[in-house]
Amino acid sequence: GPDALTLVQRVTDSNMDKPVGSAMYTQMLNARGGVEADVTVSRIDADKFWVITASGFVAYDLAWLQMKMQPEDDVTLRDITTDYACLALWGPKARLVLSKATPDEVTNESFPYLTAKFITINGVRVWAQRVSYVGEMGWELYIPTQRALMVWDMLRAAGKGFGMEVGGYK
Repeated sequence: GPDALTLVQRVTDSNMDKPVGSAMYTQMLNARGGVEADVTVSRIDADKFWVITASGFVAYDLAWLQMKMQPEDDVTLRDITTDYACLALWGPKARLVLSKATPDEVTNESFPYLTAKFITINGVRVWAQRVSYVGEMGWELYIPTQRALMVWDMLRAAGKGFGMEVGGYK
């Protein structure tokens, strides 16, 4: 909503007034400056942000944001956790694999670190964030849950020629 920027500015330790398409790693802080959450926030539109947190903290972080809203804030919070699957594509050949899987431009010039935008993979509109927590280049890909297998299949096929390995947390 119109006050979305005001809310994220109020609760985080970073300047969130960045251009649409920016991905920002930040913390949500309490009144004492203590860390309440460790999140990535992407600016999807002038009045729309996508907050990404660890799966075990979704309910807590959503409730904490709701508690920090002021009565005059024109903001809607919505939990979209089950609407999207997340696939991480990380490693020194991530760009090569992704460029085979999408018709969209993924060069460093068109898709620098800490940016986010919609791309298409196997006919599916995917929210792609250029972030990585493994020390290598990479993207987090947010896919409508019912279409995740289509994207998975395309990424696996694109990765075959590059020795891509599958790994995961769960």
